[in-house]
Order: sequence, then C-alpha cells, then structure tokens
Amino acid sequence: MAEKVEIVVASIHMNDGEKNEMEMTYTGEYEQVGMVHIIKYNEYEDDKIVNYNTMFIKEDFMRVVKMGQVTSELIFIKDENTQTTYCTPYGNIEMGVKTHLICTDIAKNRINVKVLYSMLVGNDVISDTSMVVIIKKCDKCS
Repeated sequence: MAEKVEIVVASIHMNDGEKNEMEMTYTGEYEQVGMVHIIKYNEYEDDKIVNYNTMFIKEDFMRVVKMGQVTSELIFIKDENTQTTYCTPYGNIEMGVKTHLICTDIAKNRINVKVLYSMLVGNDVISDTSMVVIIKKCDKCS
C-alpha cells in the first residue's frame, strides 16, 4: 500500500561557469517492492499536471522517469555512463549522463540520495550537477 511522502529535490547546476540553484518540494506516494523504493509525484504548472515522475531507488542506484511535457529517463549508477533522450515539444535531444557519485541513505521513514553527475552532448560536458533528494513520510500531506 502506498504511503504519502514529501519529496524535496535540491540541485546546483554549473553551466559555462554559471551557477544555477533550484529547490522544489512535492507531495507524492511511496511504496517498496522487494529492495526497490518507488516514489511517484506530479509536477504542476498553473494547477495542471505537466509531468508525471517516478523514482526507483535502491542502494547506490536511482532511476528517474519523467513523462508529460518533457519525457526522459535518467539512470544514475556510480562511475557509469548512461544515455537518455529528452523528448520535448521542440524535438528530441540525445544526452549522456556520467554519474561521478551516488550515495543513498535509506532509513525507516526517510530516504536521502546525493548524486554528482555531468550531462553530455556527444563528448562535450554541458553541465555539472550536484543533486540531493530527500523523501520523508508525511502524515499531514493531502
């Protein structure tokens, strides 16, 4: 049975020496299937759902699937390169993801994930990102 959770996604993106910080908080649902922790949440714009998101987390692994205005699948595994296609209203963009570090801390009512990664187009790094995801049980979430 799914439980209500609060999801905080904080990131720092470095592009061409320019720093861009973001922090978003969402309400979603959590369930565990075997060793995999599954978190589902929606992104809204003007009170309309624009993206459906699902995170799959296990020790030192995270997969993020985004479907909606932008569709993508990001897979983070330490020291591995993975490929993704960002499907946008303006066309598709092929990207590489190089995960430098992923640390997962899974406790009873809280999951913390830290990921350091680079986004690439071909062999060119277009951004370096530090991302922290915090998922915690939320009894007051609606």
